[in-house]
Amino acid sequence: MIAIDDFGCKESSPERVAQVKPNILKLDRQLLLDYMEGTKEPLLNGIKLAKECHAKTVIEGVETEQQLEAMKALDIDFFQGYHLAMPQALLPRLKLVS
Repeated sequence: MIAIDDFGCKESSPERVAQVKPNILKLDRQLLLDYMEGTKEPLLNGIKLAKECHAKTVIEGVETEQQLEAMKALDIDFFQGYHLAMPQALLPRLKLVS
């Protein structure tokens, strides 16, 4: 599976999405912040683009209940952020002896 991270900033552009055809489009936290401040179009366009490419969407940076509720009202598949869970260390890998 292919994912494009941080869509909406720097080189993660609609052109790159069309070229790569990802399975998952991770929408950058800044799109969420802009949406919450009233600039809704960039996030809505990102969601629309993902759906047109048949990619699942992840919104990054959900840090409050208000943000979570606003994002749940949109057609987003998955949510990521400190409000939902804090990062945790992975358990050390066991070395397999052959």
